Amino acid sequence: MFRASRITRIITVSLFFVLFMISMQSVAAVDTKADSPSLPSYIMRCYDGQGFADRPGLDSTFQSTLDAVRLMQDYTGPIPRSYWTAIDSIIERYVSMHSPFRGGFVDGDIYVDDPDFHTTALILETLSVLDRFDVINVSWVKRYLLSSFHQSLTIDRWLTEGDFDQKYWALRTAKAIDNVSLLGIRPLSLDSIITPDVNRADFPEDETYLRWGKFHFDDGIHGRVSEESLERKHRAIECFHLMINESRYIPTIMDLLVDTERLAQDIVSEVDVDAITDIKTSKVYRTLSRLGRTEFLFSDESIAHQVCATSRNIVLKRQVCIDSLDLEDVSLSQLTALQTIHQTIEVIRETLLCK
Repeated sequence: MFRASRITRIITVSLFFVLFMISMQSVAAVDTKADSPSLPSYIMRCYDGQGFADRPGLDSTFQSTLDAVRLMQDYTGPIPRSYWTAIDSIIERYVSMHSPFRGGFVDGDIYVDDPDFHTTALILETLSVLDRFDVINVSWVKRYLLSSFHQSLTIDRWLTEGDFDQKYWALRTAKAIDNVSLLGIRPLSLDSIITPDVNRADFPEDETYLRWGKFHFDDGIHGRVSEESLERKHRAIECFHLMINESRYIPTIMDLLVDTERLAQDIVSEVDVDAITDIKTSKVYRTLSRLGRTEFLFSDESIAHQVCATSRNIVLKRQVCIDSLDLEDVSLSQLTALQTIHQTIEVIRETLLCK
């Protein structure tokens, strides 16, 4: 009995010691995580009950909420349950904004106010990133697009007729549900290209055809992208990018839509491309990537070396931003800009490695 009791006490004490050590390690781990800046915890500090703001203390917008969701989509660490609870609340709010009468999303009273394409596009893009189209009726969105434009939009008059901004957001709405033809646009493909000696009158008048050796949107008839403001240039190129049906044809078709070399030179000259956390710079990287002219981001000498150096610089800059989260000196839009530039640089780097 004595020996059995002694063994029992030894086992009990040993077990208690092991459990105590495990608990201490867990507390230390939690304290370490609490002391370390965390993207999810910072994004949760941006949550205002409606969505995610650009930084703590500001009001959330549809754009800043989309930025937060995109950042979290690429985050590889553990995600707290509170984030998913917030996402469920945001999705519930978005569903309540979906008008069954017009089919779009209303930032207001769905029984009194009209939907708009800006709100609709950003909500759809957020739901797309979250893979939650199951919570809405996509046929309502299709009806909204059809009833608004009656398939009357054409690529040829994209820059010269109608409200450009409304068309821009309508296109993003249509692209979000993968159906730009609802606007009346036939997606551009290699079948849209004709040779200079072909008679244009032999083809349907309401469809867009591009000629080898000519820039469709710099001929004075369909507008001149080169004469637009910087922001309009970014949006015009994005529109053309969304109108091309297959990504592998983008370089070929884009060279027939605009003078990509001249446009890239104009865009780079207006922005400091070394300011890699600047939102304007991220737009330049994205637009030049769509134009297939990312070489204009670097000098002629040793592009491969500059790409690698820029990639390292972005990684370091991102760590500086993460370390500054507790100071609330970083906005989600800045982090998104940095993410956009990093993704563009990585594509360039992989392309160079494949050569």
